[in-house]
Formats: sequence, structure tokens, C-alpha cells
Amino acid sequence: MSTMMKWESPLEVLDLSSNRLTGSFPNLTSQFQGLTTLKISNNSLEGNLPHELGAFSRLSVIDLSMNKFEGPIPPSLFTAVSIVSLNLSRNQITGEIPFQGFGAGELLAMTTYLPMESLDLSDNLLTGALTSGVGDLGSLKLLNLANNGLSGKIPSELGKHKGLEFLDL
Repeated sequence: MSTMMKWESPLEVLDLSSNRLTGSFPNLTSQFQGLTTLKISNNSLEGNLPHELGAFSRLSVIDLSMNKFEGPIPPSLFTAVSIVSLNLSRNQITGEIPFQGFGAGELLAMTTYLPMESLDLSDNLLTGALTSGVGDLGSLKLLNLANNGLSGKIPSELGKHKGLEFLDL
């Protein structure tokens, strides 16, 4: 990663998947603000996911699956208007899914649903109920929340997803 910090042109795609990387999540400085795709799956990275990920305005694809990440999902990943695909499967992520991360002012300002089409949080340690906030992701085609500790009723807002093609709870 230190070599990339000296890179002169901004990166758009960063794929470090299947490289036996260890340690914590790399520090993505302002040089990485142009990223559209971030794939660091199938490594042994650990620690918490950085809250800054949701602030990268061009980032549309995030795949951090098959690592050892733990702790909660940063709510910013569910308010970012550019994220189309989020895969955090097969980690050790805990807590609730932060669908309720929207504030009333943010909801009023939104003219359309968030663009997320694919959300895979399967095979983690997530708990709590699936909240009505799942309805705010109206563009979903894939929703995989299998093999977690979720409880409660399936919210009726899930029915808003007319284009949903794959559902695994």
C-alpha cells in the first residue's frame, strides 16, 4: 500500500483480492477519493471497517468479503448515494444493520431511492431485527442476509422491491 501512496495519477479501481493480505484496513487517503471500485476480498484483514468509506463520492462497488473484519457496519455505507454493490459477507461483523441511519431531513431531501442494487451481508454475526429502512433501498436486485443472528418479523417494506431477483434471509 505504501507504494500506491506515491502514485501520481488517481486510481479508479483497486482490486487486492486473494493476496493473503493481513493486518487492518488500509488507510485510504485523499489520493483514493476517485475510486469507483474497491475489492479487497479473500484476504485476512481484520479490525473495524472505516467510517470514511461512505464519504468517497464516486465509490460504487465495495467488496470486502471473506476477511476477518469485526465490529459494526458504518452507517455511512447506507447513506452514500453512489454505492450500488456492497459485499461484506463472510466476516465477523456484529451489531445491527444500520438501515435506520437516515435522518428525517435526509429522507425529505431524497428524490429517489438509494441506488444500491446488491447487498450481501451473509455469514456474519449480525443481530437485531430487519427494520423498515430496508424499503429505502428500492433498487435492490440482490439481498442476502443469510447465516446471521437476525430476529423478528420480516418488514412489509421489503415488498417495495419490485426488481428483487434474489432474496436469502
